[in-house]
Amino acid sequence: MKLKLTDLHKKEINDTLLKPRAMDEKIITIALLPYSKAEVLRSLLEAKGIDCSLENINLIQGAVASGVKVRIHAKDARKAYSILNKMLGQY
Repeated sequence: MKLKLTDLHKKEINDTLLKPRAMDEKIITIALLPYSKAEVLRSLLEAKGIDCSLENINLIQGAVASGVKVRIHAKDARKAYSILNKMLGQY
């Protein structure tokens, strides 16, 4: 499964690349995944040196929680989307 960047994502990436001072500060959501896949993606991103965080984790139903946001710094978007594409191709 190949992930395609939406026009909104492309605009968000391009906007941040044109504004280097704000780039480090901007946090974007690169995926909305079930908890288990979000954890896998987080591990892959961190292994490549990309800081990321997970949001909307339901600790009571963590194993089946859906809609977990994977968030990164915008400056890491291109590298992160490449990792996300590879990961989704495995499922």
